[in-house]
Amino acid sequence: DGLNVFAGYSEIGQVARLGDRAAYTVGATYAVGGATIGYQWQKDENVGAGTYYENHAYAVSFSVNDNLAISFGVHESDKVSDSGNVTKTLDGDSLQLSYTVGGASVKIADSRVDNENYVTGTNREGRTVALTLAF
Repeated sequence: DGLNVFAGYSEIGQVARLGDRAAYTVGATYAVGGATIGYQWQKDENVGAGTYYENHAYAVSFSVNDNLAISFGVHESDKVSDSGNVTKTLDGDSLQLSYTVGGASVKIADSRVDNENYVTGTNREGRTVALTLAF
């Protein structure tokens, strides 16, 4: 149980005409009992593209018991021009459930994204059902 805070930075060297690419992130999770909540902010500067991306992610998970867990996460990403104007927002969310008994796990996810690839009207939905077995 408790608070976990994190931060990070990366830099990727690119060809001279594009300039270097940098990414920054900060976030935190807090766990109490079977519940964990979290938030993360991230900025990706792609100097040569004339844009950068600013991302916010939120999530909550809950372990109902030793076998059953449920979680929900949201991701919002803004494509921003170098002048500071948001040109497009991508939104995604996912609801997930897992059940484990012995060496078998069943996992279900229902996910959605709006403005995929920062293009208006490219909305997608998907559902995943997975069975894993350990021997």
